[in-house]
Amino acid sequence: MCFFIVLLFTFQSLAADETKFYVTRNIFHLGEESFAIFEMDTRSKYTIPKNSFSNSELTAVYAGVEENTTIVNFQVFRKRLLKFRIRALKHGTFFLPPISIEVNGRKFQPGSVQIQVLPRSQTAKSGNGSFFDRFFQFEGEDLPENADLRVLFQTSKKEAWVGEPIIGYFTLYYRDVRKPYFDRNPADSIQFPYFRSEVLSGVAVKVPDQVLYEGNIYDIAVYNKEIYSLIPLRPGEFHLGKTTFSLEGQLQSYFNVKTISTTPSKINVKNLPKYEGSFSGAVGKFKTHVKIKNDPNDIAVGDTLYLTLLVEGEGNLSAVSDPFSNVCKSEKNCAFRTTLYDTHRSWKFTELENSGYGFYSTARFEYGIPMTKAGVWKRDSVNFAFFNPDNASYQNINLEIPQVNVSETKQNSGHGDSLKEKRGNENSSWTNPFLYFGFLGLILLIFWIRFRSRNSDGDWVSLENIPWVFSIFALPTLKELDLRLGSKRGLVLKQSLLSKGISEPDASFLANLSRTETNFVEVLARLNSDQRKSLLHISKRILKKLKEEDR
Repeated sequence: MCFFIVLLFTFQSLAADETKFYVTRNIFHLGEESFAIFEMDTRSKYTIPKNSFSNSELTAVYAGVEENTTIVNFQVFRKRLLKFRIRALKHGTFFLPPISIEVNGRKFQPGSVQIQVLPRSQTAKSGNGSFFDRFFQFEGEDLPENADLRVLFQTSKKEAWVGEPIIGYFTLYYRDVRKPYFDRNPADSIQFPYFRSEVLSGVAVKVPDQVLYEGNIYDIAVYNKEIYSLIPLRPGEFHLGKTTFSLEGQLQSYFNVKTISTTPSKINVKNLPKYEGSFSGAVGKFKTHVKIKNDPNDIAVGDTLYLTLLVEGEGNLSAVSDPFSNVCKSEKNCAFRTTLYDTHRSWKFTELENSGYGFYSTARFEYGIPMTKAGVWKRDSVNFAFFNPDNASYQNINLEIPQVNVSETKQNSGHGDSLKEKRGNENSSWTNPFLYFGFLGLILLIFWIRFRSRNSDGDWVSLENIPWVFSIFALPTLKELDLRLGSKRGLVLKQSLLSKGISEPDASFLANLSRTETNFVEVLARLNSDQRKSLLHISKRILKKLKEEDR
């Protein structure tokens, strides 16, 4: 048994020390470059004896280190990548010079690797360099010659009615290149002519991994940071989503930041047919509920009857103002004198009854109606008309208002006494001794934290130095920062922050920290105390600046 345990730990140690070697491109044109990559576990300790290795045909120069995170079946694998840039002096077939490094005190040298260098391509040229290359002061790569990158704006429908909500989102189409980082240029507005637009929160669109477009197979990635709800305001043919995106190559396919214009989506908006009568403005499929909030057995002359009208269903209710507004307009002595004292609207993008996805809307209207005489109070039903896009026709619902018996005086005379008794019980609850002990314990906890926060000289120390207190204050701020910045990393992140008025030191600080982790909450775990404080203070300044711009 002991032998088995020793063998198991030995195997784990060997697995942690495993080092891999590969070349990103074994065939490339003269004037272009490839990378030799050493891949190892992040816990491994490494040493690079020489920064460059060369023979008469090829040169491999150290180009920096990065960390890569991969999630497979909900298991996280983190790898450290050492990069060597391969440059050729002439075309032909050669062997890579013997590159070696030390991993955990042992020398690691891969076997012979053959490289084929083709004659110089007419389109091969050097660019200004990517963020990584400029950081290490090496010449960067251009976008590969055969790479095809497009950003398309897509909508859930190509035809819609005026007032019918649809979904719009951006997708990246790419082929012959690894998926790059991409983000919308914040300095360039999005064109949604004659549409009301709103960014949906907590919504992600799923699409196939590949699609046939214009005769070619493309890989697809959705820009889930911005999913839009769009409501057409007038009929016509429109092109939606014209703007620009910034793209930058990831590891093993680096290229300079490239700005491309989006391909807009063409949509045809149809006008609603004419309707003889009072149209509510609702577009979709809806149902209604009317109920009385009072006790129907305890309504007397002089009381106010409170009614609630709820309209809900699939579609758009933003144009509905007051379904009872047309009642009794022509009658002088109308008993149905309503006062609309409160309204509430909400809608959300969710799964609908037909297993599809769309908007579920609710509109609630609160009314007050004075009771002026005794007897049976009853009003006729009110018509509520909405347009159903599925069958392209109008539908009507009769809003049935319940009847009530209005008495001369209050029937429940003990109602006031019971109300006083209830309030008395509520007040007496504050005399509960457990509340006093709980309040006293809270005060003692605050004083204990202050006492523990003194340093050796007796001065007060910031509560940020207490790890668990710091986490309480820092994590909500960093989560909000991750939500606002999305997937931007490196130079794309820095350019985005600078365009929003963030100072260059703050933008550079976040850009440098974001090169290895997927979000700033993970970054926090590897920082020391001073770095954590700097990250928190800079994050607060940036969030304050972004919130000011939103206003």
